[in-house]
Amino acid sequence: MGCIKDYKTSVFKRLTGVSKDTFMVMITEANRLATKSTHKIKGLKRGPKAKLSIEDKLLMLLMYYR
Repeated sequence: MGCIKDYKTSVFKRLTGVSKDTFMVMITEANRLATKSTHKIKGLKRGPKAKLSIEDKLLMLLMYYR
C-alpha cells in the first residue's frame, strides 16, 4: 500500500468524499491559515511538536467525517 495521494481519483474520492483537486485547495488554505508561533520569548514553547503534517491531519479529518 502506498500513499493515499497516489491512488486513482475515484478511489481517493470514495475514501475521503472530496476530489484530489479540492483536497489540494484545502491543503493550500490550511497552510495559509495555520498559525505561526507568536511567542514573545524564543525557546519557551511548551508541549511536544506535532508528529503529523497538516496534510495528514486534514486527510484523517476527511476520512473520519466520511
